[in-house]
Amino acid sequence: MAAGGKQEFEVASVRQSLPNSTIRTNFGLDFFEDTGRLNGLFSANTHLKPIIEFAYKIPEYREQEEMLEGQLPSWANAAPFEIEARAEGNPTKDQVRLMMQSLLEDRFKLRMRVETRQLAVYALVLVEPGKLGPGLQPHNAGTSCAERPQPNLGPAPSGKPPVFCGDDIWQEGGRVHARMLNATMAHIAEMLTEAGVIQGDTDQQLVVDGTGLTGGFDVDLVFRQQASASVNAGPDSGGQTAIEAMKKQLGLKLVKRTLPVPLYVIDHIERPTEN
Repeated sequence: MAAGGKQEFEVASVRQSLPNSTIRTNFGLDFFEDTGRLNGLFSANTHLKPIIEFAYKIPEYREQEEMLEGQLPSWANAAPFEIEARAEGNPTKDQVRLMMQSLLEDRFKLRMRVETRQLAVYALVLVEPGKLGPGLQPHNAGTSCAERPQPNLGPAPSGKPPVFCGDDIWQEGGRVHARMLNATMAHIAEMLTEAGVIQGDTDQQLVVDGTGLTGGFDVDLVFRQQASASVNAGPDSGGQTAIEAMKKQLGLKLVKRTLPVPLYVIDHIERPTEN
């Protein structure tokens, strides 16, 4: 709703590519709330599942992944889809999500619904009540940041990047840097869900906010790129896994709980006519 309700591309072309064609995109298809905008043309050659996940901002935890993978027809996984679409103006990332929802509903006849299930999750809580880690601080309204000209598509150039508004994730020297400005605890939990899925140290389970903290927070987290990577876990915390670093740098830990969780379900989808 904050992005303006229903949105549509001005014009769009969709066709299925050859099975082994190169995966590419000129726009970050991720859950991050960065400040990049689409400069007119959206261009991608990628599989349908990540497009759906981007459009509806679906976190990639195990049960949700299994749900989508089991419901997509064989043609959807046989080869990537090439999508070329033009948007009026300079839309935000969330506005592009809404445009992609409209494209999926129109061209693929996609119909989604949400159902709630009791699932095992990790709840994010403070290690010590009332105490935040050095890398997690209440957002300072006076903090200056730069608007990103394009969504983050990969590692930053060598050297420390500027402070961008919203989310900023980059890799350097085998370590992942996650910097977030004015993020809610719910969104921080989303980021840690993705980090745990990548590293495999949360068994790909969903992370939800259980801190009870409200308002916006600034995050500065550094962890090694893979849980099995041979990076020295020294006092700088750069060699720790995301979960280890979360405790020491953010003052947060995970506890197992069973909670009602919304799951995205595909009710209907059709192979699109190429045009």
